[in-house]
Amino acid sequence: MSCHYCKATLAKGNNFNFRTNFNATTPPSLPVPRNFDFAPLLPILLVLVCVGLIIAIIFTALRFISEGALICAALQVETSGETTGRSAWNVGWQYALRLFLISFLLDLTIALPALIGAAIAVVPLFGALNSGDRNGPGALIGLLFVCLCPLVCVLVVVGIVLHYVAVLAHRGAMLEGLGVMDSIRRGWTVLRAHVAQAIILAVLLFVIDLVSSLVLAIPILIIAAPIALTQGPELLRGNVNVGALAIAGCLLFIVGIIVNFLHGIVNTFTSSAWTLAYRAWLAQPVAPMVTAPAPTMS
Repeated sequence: MSCHYCKATLAKGNNFNFRTNFNATTPPSLPVPRNFDFAPLLPILLVLVCVGLIIAIIFTALRFISEGALICAALQVETSGETTGRSAWNVGWQYALRLFLISFLLDLTIALPALIGAAIAVVPLFGALNSGDRNGPGALIGLLFVCLCPLVCVLVVVGIVLHYVAVLAHRGAMLEGLGVMDSIRRGWTVLRAHVAQAIILAVLLFVIDLVSSLVLAIPILIIAAPIALTQGPELLRGNVNVGALAIAGCLLFIVGIIVNFLHGIVNTFTSSAWTLAYRAWLAQPVAPMVTAPAPTMS
């Protein structure tokens, strides 16, 4: 009798504990987050945005000045056998705005259809998300993918073509003294007349740039991988090894400078190759064009 009573009591106790533990594991309701006041951060964000814009403008200017300087230096070396950084930089400074406008107009040709396509996709998607229909967003995303995928593919191909039109148009502006629109037309004419040679040169230079980038990334990975594997878990636990992170930061900074210098040599080779190819293609018959006097590269 007592044995049956004990078994029944234990069974009830086990059932009670099971229900209690099960209910205890139910996650509590999350607290409702309070409204965060962003007003004190607005001046800081505004300053950061202004600083970012200034840095972007400076780097953009340096990019086109240096590109013009490389084109000028390649021409000087080919014609006179020598060049100076000062003279090449001065010519690059004079033509930087023209090179920027060429790239801006060609990039705008891709950016406008991309923005229009994004707007066409985003507006109905937001409407479907706010409609409350669970099946609506999924079906709409599938439809948008089917409709926009061809557009994306076309824009990628056109973007690649316009990139090399810009490369040749920059040479037309620098070497022939053409204006912005005439340079773009000259770049398209030269590319269309020598498309096979341009494709071979572009693929060859792309492979050289890819291989060099992979090789130059090895020292950075050698430094960054051990730090990430050893210090990453410690950072997640809240332990910060300031000394190790400082040493790794210094090493990455030094190696980064060396890698950028070596990659700059590759970029110089690439720019010179396109400049010499452009001059060689100009010696072959192309569509006639009225040109302005060539700039003095001295």
